Amino acid sequence: MKDRTVIVVSGSDGGIAYAKKTAEVLAGKGIPSLALAYWGTKNTPETLSLIPVETVQSAAEWLMEQGYSSVGIYGFSKGAEYALTSASLQPGKKSGS
Repeated sequence: MKDRTVIVVSGSDGGIAYAKKTAEVLAGKGIPSLALAYWGTKNTPETLSLIPVETVQSAAEWLMEQGYSSVGIYGFSKGAEYALTSASLQPGKKSGS
């Protein structure tokens, strides 16, 4: 079983470009990472309003199916708010448990 991985989300700029760059840096340091767009792309909401947390839940479930035993989430700016909200609603172990 794989150990840990991180979902990376961008901030109020939307899209995936900045999250992808951050995920690449983390991966280069040996931390498996998945860049995730949660708004501002063709297949996500067009505005930063009423963003579903199910996007992160689905990504976390998929990563667990891939064999990761622990999934974290990292965001910056508005993405940090989204990460905190999403993580607080995830079932299972929480940080520090």
